[in-house]
Amino acid sequence: MNHFEYIKAMNIDKFAKYWGDIMFCVKCPAQDFCNEDITYDDCPKIFKQWLESEVE
Repeated sequence: MNHFEYIKAMNIDKFAKYWGDIMFCVKCPAQDFCNEDITYDDCPKIFKQWLESEVE
């Protein structure tokens, strides 16, 4: 299994946790879902919301 296959095989919760843990706010595609009240621990939850949102 290569890295791409490993990532594709992740379920959405694992994928959101993985990317939520390593993403920096400045480059995060989910930053529109954030507000000033969130903490770093909220990032996986926010990232999952973004993943489940419709593409515009």
